[in-house]
Amino acid sequence: MKMALKYTLSKNITAAVPPGQNTLFLKALEFMNEFEPVTEQEIARLQELSNVTEPLFMHA
Repeated sequence: MKMALKYTLSKNITAAVPPGQNTLFLKALEFMNEFEPVTEQEIARLQELSNVTEPLFMHA
């Protein structure tokens, strides 16, 4: 979750949707205390994960 949040916040965005579960939301707030932009190595790792991860939502 931390890498995904770092990736999102490193992009040119105006807002990010926070996790809906209270404990995950609080964890996301904790991450912000140590936020650093995503690195090229982390982006590569996220791309690897995206190739083997089943999507939560799919277009019909």
